[in-house]
Amino acid sequence: MVDRLKTLIEPLMMVILTTVVGTIVIAVIQPMFSIYQQMNSIS
Repeated sequence: MVDRLKTLIEPLMMVILTTVVGTIVIAVIQPMFSIYQQMNSIS
């Protein structure tokens, strides 16, 4: 019973973890591109 439950939850946890990590990566990279574009428009 527990093994079956683990097998069902594992793919769901992978999707949730991927979504969380992807959101963090986008939240870090997006402002860097924004700053880079502002620097290019000034010069």
